[in-house]
Amino acid sequence: MTCVVGVSIGSRGSSGSLQSWRVNFLFIISFAGQMILGIVSITVPIYADILGASPFMIGVIGAVGGLIYSIVPFLSGSLSERLSRKIFISISLILYSVSCILYSLAVDPVILVFVRVLEWFAIGCFWSPLEALIADSADGEFNEALRRFNVSWGLAMIVGPMIGGVLISWFDARAPFYLVSAIAAPIGILSYLIIVEPEKDRAVFSVKESMRLIGSGEGRGYVISALLMVFLFSVVGGVISSLFPAYAVNLGIQAYEVGFLMFLYGLTRAVTFYNSAGVMFMIGELRLFPFGSSLLALTSALLLVSRTMLSFSFCFILLGFGMALSYASAISSVLRAGEKFRGYASGMFESLLGFGYFIGPLIGGFLSEYALYMPYLYLLIISLAVLVVQLIVVIKRK
Repeated sequence: MTCVVGVSIGSRGSSGSLQSWRVNFLFIISFAGQMILGIVSITVPIYADILGASPFMIGVIGAVGGLIYSIVPFLSGSLSERLSRKIFISISLILYSVSCILYSLAVDPVILVFVRVLEWFAIGCFWSPLEALIADSADGEFNEALRRFNVSWGLAMIVGPMIGGVLISWFDARAPFYLVSAIAAPIGILSYLIIVEPEKDRAVFSVKESMRLIGSGEGRGYVISALLMVFLFSVVGGVISSLFPAYAVNLGIQAYEVGFLMFLYGLTRAVTFYNSAGVMFMIGELRLFPFGSSLLALTSALLLVSRTMLSFSFCFILLGFGMALSYASAISSVLRAGEKFRGYASGMFESLLGFGYFIGPLIGGFLSEYALYMPYLYLLIISLAVLVVQLIVVIKRK
């Protein structure tokens, strides 16, 4: 998830109104995409646990998704610079529907690994083209566009896990897959029918050139600090989404309570996104990255010692605030640096997210074989390491 759009197009008469409506439909798609992802994200680890998967196997299932996502978004973002973006969006949603059908039919945890590949291939084809398409449709107002995009998928983070947790508690662990499958395919078809891509010159950059331009936009050290923030954000997110639901259930917390924790997490993120401009202004651009890393380090330390619903609730509120600030500051920096080639920039951003989602659950799942709390000690260590590098960048820039 990344990117931005300006939506000040209402003054263009009837055609402008139509275009404004179509741009708003893209925000609806981003909401729907994140909602179904949230439903499935909370369901898969719980479903794997029910099927008898070990903590390491649950981590592998999560890591496989991250591995696929570390490659596909850059490819889909790059190809969308030359091909139709809406085709990627439409096909990805239909494939996601198919993956959920396959999840519901699985009877062995090993099968979930292979279905996870298809699921995250679909996700990888979705976000980069959508983000680039939103940017293509923009009419200025970068910051407002970024806020609206973040709010749209941030709100979906609230309802998705809650829906998944409630369906598991009221019915069974297959119910969320049925619902998502019924939602994703129709939206994919509607996306192809409704989306109209604006005309643009699709400049073709080589990977080497795009990396060079990104590295020279805001200063190499500052961009490196932003990319480290992306990596940390995704590692933390990967461990939380892949390992925490089963970890919490093993501590005696009910599935619907896990959904409520994810609700708090998503609500805090959405509120922070909505007020991100003011919050980021108060903290200051130079201090945003180390401030975000500090929050994630503190949250990791609290997760390490928490055992009750009350303490976890506080952790997830703090986590939502820290993750929102980290994401908003990182995406703003990367997309501004890659303004001339948004398909490449959003693809690189998403692929780096995927790498973190691969490393996080894989190492976290391995460590959980020794003790279930070990993944959160791992998050604390990596947060502190990123914080040190970012503080060095701040000191050098001063």
